[in-house]
Amino acid sequence: MSRKTVWKDTMILDAYRLARQGMTEVQIAKALGISTPTLRGWETKKKVFRYALTEGRKEYNGTGKQALTIQNHIFNRLSPKVRKTWNKLNRMQKEKQGFKKIEAMLEAQGKYVRQSLFVYAWTSSNFKIVSALRKVNIPRVTFDKWRKTDKGFASIVLEIENYKKDFWENGLYQLGAAGSESAILFANKTINSDRFVDPKKVIDINVSGNINVSTICLLDLDLSKKQRILLLKSIRKYKKELNSAEDKNQE
Repeated sequence: MSRKTVWKDTMILDAYRLARQGMTEVQIAKALGISTPTLRGWETKKKVFRYALTEGRKEYNGTGKQALTIQNHIFNRLSPKVRKTWNKLNRMQKEKQGFKKIEAMLEAQGKYVRQSLFVYAWTSSNFKIVSALRKVNIPRVTFDKWRKTDKGFASIVLEIENYKKDFWENGLYQLGAAGSESAILFANKTINSDRFVDPKKVIDINVSGNINVSTICLLDLDLSKKQRILLLKSIRKYKKELNSAEDKNQE
């Protein structure tokens, strides 16, 4: 049973508030009790509603810049023609014989349009490739062929993969800036791993003469911040003295 969509003027203020929080299109639509295609339709047809979303995104996190999601980023890069085709495709899916109508439309528009729509469908489906392929009627074998033989398409797919990494890295930074201890610890274990002393290696020489080396990360130890700082200082001092001794031996 389809959900009935009812416009309310209060949604203008709600849209602005939700956009200011950095919510994605899908999240805003869910909060408003509407479908994502309906949200996009209102954003296109209702100037005040579009303005509310735009201004809310600008103020997100106090950056003064539009806080685009990966979906919005890709959608904004589509040509007006392809955007129109995407909206038409969504309407056709609800019609009888929708699959045949979509196929006829996309067949007439050519490979480039279908590829562009696939890329957007891919990002809109939270990178569920099967859903994206079904959305634009592309067999998996065709997708694999495009990646191998079409350099332009392959570069777009690679760009999306890199953008995904940037997107999640930015999310990690935002969590860290908000004071998330787990995010801060994770970032220091990975991004800032070169700034920390190498994890302490515990060497156990057993009876058989084999050497077992296990690694203990200081961030995993149950220590207070003050204790970690003192321990790091001690290790750094020890390493400095050790390196100094090695330098003298080499002279």
